[in-house]
Amino acid sequence: MRGVFIACLACLVSCVLAGCERSSTREAGPMRVVVTIPPLKGLVEPMLPPGSEVIVLLPPGRSEHGWEPRQGDLKAIARADLTVSVGLGLEASFFRVLHKVRNDRRIDVTFAELVGLEGAGASIEAGKSAGHGHHHDHDHEHDEHCDHSHDGADPHLWLDPVLCMEFAGKLAPVIERAARKAGMNESDVVRTAERAGELEARIGQLDAECRRLLEPVRGKAIVTHHAAFGRLADRYGLRVVEVVRPVEGVEPTTGQISAVLEAIRREGVSAIFAEPQYADRSVDMIAQRAGVQLGRLDPLGSGDWFAMMRANVEELAAKLGP
Repeated sequence: MRGVFIACLACLVSCVLAGCERSSTREAGPMRVVVTIPPLKGLVEPMLPPGSEVIVLLPPGRSEHGWEPRQGDLKAIARADLTVSVGLGLEASFFRVLHKVRNDRRIDVTFAELVGLEGAGASIEAGKSAGHGHHHDHDHEHDEHCDHSHDGADPHLWLDPVLCMEFAGKLAPVIERAARKAGMNESDVVRTAERAGELEARIGQLDAECRRLLEPVRGKAIVTHHAAFGRLADRYGLRVVEVVRPVEGVEPTTGQISAVLEAIRREGVSAIFAEPQYADRSVDMIAQRAGVQLGRLDPLGSGDWFAMMRANVEELAAKLGP
């Protein structure tokens, strides 16, 4: 029922805005960019021409799983020059409305497709490579995104700095195209590649910092609240041996809690990590029963990607270290 309402609302917003937004040109003004989650703002904004506007759809404190667009979000999507999402099934409700709320200028792109992972849900299990690296104009149907399974490919791509460096380089020409279509000053547009290079360098420095901080705890086992940190763990030599909440938005069962406690005993886990988007009750109880430290990791942050990553890595190093 909720999905039907959102679809109807999307059509209504699209019709209301059609008169001024379906033209291939628009009134002069800042480039309008919509991103689905806060970390994408931190990765996209540094590359944009000065004065660009960035709107984050996911409200503060909300999990990325199970989120539904609001009326204001649909209006922002309809007016956007560029939308940037993660893909791999993470924002299913976003893609359900994206092709219904359109204008003739907008470019829609996902992190996953830029780094060659979109559609990897089945190919990873089959041991094949099926990525592609092109972006979509507004009239491309995105229903296929809704079919991707988290069982096949971890969608938390932004928690891997190496993937983020690749993302920045691949997104730069897309930003240039969207900025030109939006009528941005050409002298600002042509500096996009330079800004992207500066961002890649900063991410590279952070990657080196992460390696330095986590090298002393390489090989350590951890338990996280939900399955968000697998890519970060793999990148820096940690092992996520269990998650408290395997189904996002659903409280863990007694059986799952028992499985977590068994994994903690079996693997010698010294810390379990809560997340601010979920209630702490189950994680607190497990930490007390197992006699391990309770840490906190935030997979989303508040829009500053660098601050989010540093805080997470420093917390891992502190809780797993001697």
